[in-house]
Amino acid sequence: MESQSRLIAYAYLHTCINDDKDIYSIIEPLISLVLSDIMVDITSSNISTAIEAEYSLEIPPEVIQTILNRFVRKGYLKKDQFRYTFTEKKLPSVGGMRKNQEDFKRNINQLVNSFIHFANKEFDKVLDQPEALSILQEFVSKFSITFLSDAYKIDTKVDKKKELSLAGQYVIYLQQNDTVTFDCLVKLVSGSMVANALYYTDIPQQSLRAYKNLNIYLDTPLIVSLLGLSGEMKEKSTQKLVELIHLQKGTIKCFSHVLEETINLLKTSADEFNSPTAYGNVIIEAKRKGLSKADLYLLAHGIEEALSKFHITPVPSPLYETKYQIDEKYLEEKLSFYRNQHAKRVDVDSIRCIYALRNGLQPRNICKSRELLATNNSALIQVVHDYEQEKMGRGSSISAIISSFELINYTWLISSHDISLPKIELLALAFSLTELNDSFIAKVIKTSVSLKEQGAISEEQEIMLRTLNVQKELSDCSLGDENELSPEAVEAYIKKYEDNLKDEAYSETRIIKAKLEEKERDEQNAKDKEQSEIQVIKNKAANCANLTTKIVMFALILTGIAVTIFKSIYLRNSITADILFDVFGYLIFTVCGFAIMSLFNPIKKILERLFFILFRILNELPRIIG
Repeated sequence: MESQSRLIAYAYLHTCINDDKDIYSIIEPLISLVLSDIMVDITSSNISTAIEAEYSLEIPPEVIQTILNRFVRKGYLKKDQFRYTFTEKKLPSVGGMRKNQEDFKRNINQLVNSFIHFANKEFDKVLDQPEALSILQEFVSKFSITFLSDAYKIDTKVDKKKELSLAGQYVIYLQQNDTVTFDCLVKLVSGSMVANALYYTDIPQQSLRAYKNLNIYLDTPLIVSLLGLSGEMKEKSTQKLVELIHLQKGTIKCFSHVLEETINLLKTSADEFNSPTAYGNVIIEAKRKGLSKADLYLLAHGIEEALSKFHITPVPSPLYETKYQIDEKYLEEKLSFYRNQHAKRVDVDSIRCIYALRNGLQPRNICKSRELLATNNSALIQVVHDYEQEKMGRGSSISAIISSFELINYTWLISSHDISLPKIELLALAFSLTELNDSFIAKVIKTSVSLKEQGAISEEQEIMLRTLNVQKELSDCSLGDENELSPEAVEAYIKKYEDNLKDEAYSETRIIKAKLEEKERDEQNAKDKEQSEIQVIKNKAANCANLTTKIVMFALILTGIAVTIFKSIYLRNSITADILFDVFGYLIFTVCGFAIMSLFNPIKKILERLFFILFRILNELPRIIG
């Protein structure tokens, strides 16, 4: 079954995550497993086909060829033009992987059965095994780069939205009620994010300076998320993106016209804050967080200071240059579906700015792109990609625009594989699939007005239907499907909701449960933050240990050279001294060679541990003093 085989592959890839390995080493056992079945006619394309058939992973032949060439260097294979044959040296055993596959299947079946039970119990939906597995696979594939390349062309029919919304509700339920199954799902997401590395043929090894020459520009929705006005999990996801970019020494900026758009959005939201028909995402989140109209005005006036806390610099838009000018009219026509014409103009101007700043550069690597626009607007990304292919013949060069998820995934791959990131991204997707949207709220308000005019509901009930809590519960019950908001359904729901409010015990239970859930979330957030800090300390310790070890080894080599030079200059006439220094010089060189070959890793590990302890103490010192 294709869905299950892909999830099994993701589960396997998660188990292979190791900070001491480069990203291609993770897939070597998978290639070994397929090689043991092929035996003859070994080519990169044949192995690519076999992996796709067995695990539903589409790995480019170029990546597989890189791994096969590694096997040649290790002596497992020999190469004759583009074909490979086995040598007498046997490949590493893959028996453990075959055994793990049975465990993966069992865990995935348990996950599917849990999802079926949840859908039936909470939403009265009957799913069979293939349907449930297909929905979960579709959900997890949201984290795949291959999915991203087609994501902008996905059929967005209501039933597809409802399926993904159901999966989102399931994830939120697991986080609150079943941490074991939730962790299983996190591992599948982690494996999917690792699998994305297989679609890059030039991904660098783990580094902490990969973005030192890269400027990344955020669009308005990402800035709004960073400011905490798009939901808690989107805020965490965007903050993690910023953290990882800075870890790689990248520079984060925003164009002046984007900053102006963000300020206008905040001011407009503040102006409409108390309007009974106002239901923008910023207003929804501001009210949920208990912010006031004045808070939004203050944020609008102090936005540069707020962004400076994340080391984000607003910059003026570059001047127009005919040589690097794009066809803005073409892009605006392709973006005709935008309801907000000013937002369309801002997005097109941002694309123009990136091309102007690149000065004709056609980068082949994300790290060397020099300028990139980051966004979570999938429709805009698709239009720009189409434009670049059709009008500019972009080929395999890196686009001017990149999805925020692809950027955070890529940055995660070349940084430490912190498990907290897949968890954050999983919850961010789940909440985004289940959040209120403008069109749903508009339909609720329209229906409530109609029911009030017909006398079917009271004025108090109409007011209730305008509150965010009621609208959110309606959205959850209908899985965000506006077609289910019939007058009869809304009327029945509001009366049931009102009956529940009259039940005092029910209300008190909800309050207690909400407080407990909030406490658990705070504890989990603290735990995730601590794990993230420890991972950063580990990275710093590893880098310092690596550098110190190299300096020690280099000093030994210099000592040997210095002894030889000293002998040749100052002791030319002493035969005895000449012989002694020759022997001593050769001994130094021998010790250096032996040290380099056999002591590098042990010394590195010892120093890494010592530096970790030192940095951990320094990190905790301010808290102890405080």
